[in-house]
Amino acid sequence: MLSTLDTVSIVENERLKAQILYKLGRPQDAIEVLRPMHRCENLEKIKEEYLNVTNLLGVCYMTIGEFDKALGYYFETSEAASKMNDMEYVAISLKNIGITYYKLKDYGKALPFMLKSYSTEQLLNIRNVATPMNISLCYTNLGDYENARLLLRESISICGMIAV
Repeated sequence: MLSTLDTVSIVENERLKAQILYKLGRPQDAIEVLRPMHRCENLEKIKEEYLNVTNLLGVCYMTIGEFDKALGYYFETSEAASKMNDMEYVAISLKNIGITYYKLKDYGKALPFMLKSYSTEQLLNIRNVATPMNISLCYTNLGDYENARLLLRESISICGMIAV
């Protein structure tokens, strides 16, 4: 019988394998590694890996254009992260939901998720160039150029603070 430590190691190694496959441009292969792990009833007990696996499934499905499946995994990640009080993962999942709706050209649905992600990042003192830039693009597509400029300025301001 496997110990908890063995289970954690196996899950972590399989997730890392899936991440490598994704980075190699093989998201479908990554999905094949991740799906059996995601269905494993013990995965939810390994909280951090559960969030990692579920979010990565969303990323892989978004990459291959299966947006409905991607959204399902992102919403699952968001709900689980909220229950676990993992606010960093809440911000990540909300941003991913917003980006998915943006890719579907549903800017009205994308914007609230992106704004909520951004406010969560600010509470956590996370300075991310991409978040205000994505919100700016959303505002632009909605014809709200004043807010688009404000968020673009914020993105540029963050850029200036990043040491290269």
